[in-house]
Amino acid sequence: MENNYNVTKGLSARKLFYSGLCLLSQVLLVWVLSNRAHAQTYPANFSQVLVANGINQPTVVVPAPDGRIFVAEQTGALRVVKNGTLLPTPFVQLPVNAEGERGLLGIAFDPDFASNQYIYLYYTTSAGTIHNRVSRFTAQANADEVVPGSETVLLDTERLEASNHNGGGIAFGADGKLYICVGENSKPDSAQTLTNHLGKVLRINPDGSIPADNPFANAPLDVTRRIWAYGLRNPYTIAVQPGTGRIFVNDVGQNNWEEINDATVGGRNFGWPQAEGPSNNPNFVNPVHAYPHANNEEIGCSITGGTFFNPATTNYPAVYIGKYFYQDFCRPFINLIDVAGNKSPFANSIPGYGVSMATGPDGNLYFLSRADGALYQIVYTGPDEPEPPTDFAITGVTLNNCSVISPGQRSLTFTPQYTGQTTQPITFRVVNESLPTTNPGPYTINLYTDNPSIVLRARLDGMPGEVSFTYNWLAACNGNSPGSGNTAPIVANTIGAQSGQVGQPFSFIIPANTFSDANNDALTLSVTGLPAGLTFVAPNTISGTLDAQGVSTVTVMATDPGSLSVSTQFTLTVTPGSTNPPSGFAITGVTLNGCESLSPGERRLIFTPQYSGLNGQPVSFSVVNEMLPTTSPGPYSLRIYTDNPTIVLKATQQGTPTEASFTYTWVNSCLSGARRMAEQAEALSIRVLGNPTVSETVDVEVRGAAGQRVQLKTLDSRGQVVGQAIVNQAGTAERITVPLGRSAGMYLLRVYTSTGQRTTKVLRQ
Repeated sequence: MENNYNVTKGLSARKLFYSGLCLLSQVLLVWVLSNRAHAQTYPANFSQVLVANGINQPTVVVPAPDGRIFVAEQTGALRVVKNGTLLPTPFVQLPVNAEGERGLLGIAFDPDFASNQYIYLYYTTSAGTIHNRVSRFTAQANADEVVPGSETVLLDTERLEASNHNGGGIAFGADGKLYICVGENSKPDSAQTLTNHLGKVLRINPDGSIPADNPFANAPLDVTRRIWAYGLRNPYTIAVQPGTGRIFVNDVGQNNWEEINDATVGGRNFGWPQAEGPSNNPNFVNPVHAYPHANNEEIGCSITGGTFFNPATTNYPAVYIGKYFYQDFCRPFINLIDVAGNKSPFANSIPGYGVSMATGPDGNLYFLSRADGALYQIVYTGPDEPEPPTDFAITGVTLNNCSVISPGQRSLTFTPQYTGQTTQPITFRVVNESLPTTNPGPYTINLYTDNPSIVLRARLDGMPGEVSFTYNWLAACNGNSPGSGNTAPIVANTIGAQSGQVGQPFSFIIPANTFSDANNDALTLSVTGLPAGLTFVAPNTISGTLDAQGVSTVTVMATDPGSLSVSTQFTLTVTPGSTNPPSGFAITGVTLNGCESLSPGERRLIFTPQYSGLNGQPVSFSVVNEMLPTTSPGPYSLRIYTDNPTIVLKATQQGTPTEASFTYTWVNSCLSGARRMAEQAEALSIRVLGNPTVSETVDVEVRGAAGQRVQLKTLDSRGQVVGQAIVNQAGTAERITVPLGRSAGMYLLRVYTSTGQRTTKVLRQ
């Protein structure tokens, strides 16, 4: 979480150094209390019940399989709630370093807890150097305390430099492996480097050993072999769905987006720091759901708790089964999403500073309030099963007008068609194109022709969840739109992980039962993200000879005759060839970490060479005619033109007389899914000079807007503009003074140019 948890209540509030978001406990408490002045809002027949208070700086709640509820305190005490009572004696008191966001942060129970009594904890220790640690403890069979001296250290991460971005979520997957979320410790580039634990989800066996089927299991370093997923900033919460084994990770964003990422499949790169929120980069996996820091529906700044609601028994209405509930530290709400990522509000104006959620074995939701130092239960007291919801859906689209703006752009005016309507208002939006509105339409939006399909979403007031409809607007504009009865195909069965070896032939036939179509239309398959050496041969075969070691996320898309489509992904792991392995030091392959299109003829390549015969001595690496020798372990970034499709990698290892060489055809894998984009100058960025501030103004440095008109606005917590400034022609690094409001509190600072906008937060003390 991008916050320091030390929230204090009373007349004298201590400062809360909120690294990155820069929040102050006293100000946040005022904010929370102002929100608490409004009545708590839950769906009909839902309410909250106080379970326990007096919890000192809570961080996470996890129910035990036996019905007890365990709550961690940041300062190292693991507390037990038994039969509705917070026991006075902690289960264990760990000697933690609790500075900033450090401390006791994660709890997981062994899948065989009933027999082995194992409990796993993630905490910050000062033993040796300050670092995060995962240890296993044994509970006393007939008591609520740990067996003295039972700690077994399973994992020690890198030395911590910053006190924030620790992650901390841990959970057992359906496969019996322990998944561990580690933050990037305010070192963003570490999240894309596969030689450290930072900014990653790790996967280990219950005894701390490394599973043989991890995505990078054949890497020479243990730290790399532990990695399950990467490209994360501060993965605070991890949740595993009972039954399906689906894994969601809540990743706290920086200035713009909060993310819920699907880490079910190993090897995924979620993009940080190159991407925050949804991205067009084909090398990154987009969030299942992401919300910006300011919009009409969700306003937050730090996603925290999350839980799948799949209890064995519950009296909650069936509509909530299988949903994923989540909360935000900065705003007192709980929302939920379905398996497709469609969001619905659930609760608002609840006790503030929510840090953790859980589904209890009693079939109820639980959440922790940092502001109250309390654990709450959410109960349902309505009918056992409410009336089934109306079958509300988007059934089609009426195209009112389609006009040409330019050869690559159209103006579209349309009206969605619904079934199951009531007298209640409908909130409508177009994903990534228009904000939610209750205007009944018609709607007009401008679209580019390289994005031929849009996703329409609508929510009928009083019903949970959004309905979705994929509309091929370009086909409609061209006069060949399918009838409104056409429905998109669906993923009937996922594709399991595949593997192969460098230099060996590979062939894979996409199973016929992967997709299904309600209209029984013939589906056309397409494939992107293939590793070097492989091609897709219509109608359903991937074949070729694998050129390089690495893990690729392959996307298979099925499209019906009406241009409606659906896609699924699987991982393809390529290991070094088993025949004639190098007998000494050698470059055995390349892992492609990223490929960015800078212009039609230029790419930025991010890659990591793979070695054999390492002896622990430094390795000097270079690319012939492209990069000078360096002893940095990588990944390496290289700008390269597409008319040079093959590069030669060279490496020497201290103590090894020979130089290793490897010819890498980068263009095959790099161009397989790369999206072209215009060459651009320095990206727009903003830096607040002095944050927090006690002044009614704040100085801001704006870069990446040279020669452009720049407008700055400051908004209070209600979204009202309280100050603004304009520069008609900005310099390379433009320093601007912007007014703030007269009251202490948190303000949003927004910067607008002709090519983009940025948002950050400013705290006035």
